[in-house]
Amino acid sequence: YLVGLNQAFVAGTDNSVTFGTMVPQVGSGFTLASLTGNYMGGSEEPVDWNANTEVDQVHADGAGNITGTGDDNKQCGSGCSEPNGNTIVATYALASGGPDGKFVISQDGVPQVYLYMISTSQAVIMPVSSSDNSSSHPGLIDFHQ
Repeated sequence: YLVGLNQAFVAGTDNSVTFGTMVPQVGSGFTLASLTGNYMGGSEEPVDWNANTEVDQVHADGAGNITGTGDDNKQCGSGCSEPNGNTIVATYALASGGPDGKFVISQDGVPQVYLYMISTSQAVIMPVSSSDNSSSHPGLIDFHQ
């Protein structure tokens, strides 16, 4: 549903309770330096109780390195979750062949998430795949400067 100029609300008719908002990408020609700065982010409201949730504070240096801290709540079974604080050390690169503003974030050389720049102060990430349940129950994480 369009709710304003360059704004929409999505309500799915599927059994997965798909919902969300759409905002336009502002800018183009994004580079490694476009991500420079401090970002705070966290999971959007999960629609599946198996989805992991998290909150993160990260710094992107503009040269392909990300450092920070995070706290996630990984699911461990029916009605069970385990809080887990962690240190974030990762690298990022432009995704080859991807749309403008798509980056791959890797840890220890293994791609973990895709980052899509919405503007120079906002981005969202989605998992590539994982050994935990992130690939079968993905979440969306929103970051702002």
